[in-house]
Amino acid sequence: MCVYNKLYMYAQGKKMWSIQLRCNITSVSVMDHRQKGFKATVLGLEDKTVCIYKDKFLVNQFSVPDVISAIQFGRFGREEGSLIMVTKG
Repeated sequence: MCVYNKLYMYAQGKKMWSIQLRCNITSVSVMDHRQKGFKATVLGLEDKTVCIYKDKFLVNQFSVPDVISAIQFGRFGREEGSLIMVTKG
């Protein structure tokens, strides 16, 4: 069984920091909202939560009805900042 419950940050080949998460990561995306000047990492976790990290700090988290298998942030139609999630159910 593979365990994927750490988030690592590398810069120029050197490990800068790592975060131990409470459960396995099922999906990862970059949240780059240029109009607001905000860049973060979005994680879908096995316990049906979505966590948003700016560097190594937890900015926000929320629950979803099912486990997320894919996640993407970006433009959807005319909307600039959309978070699209695909669940396993």
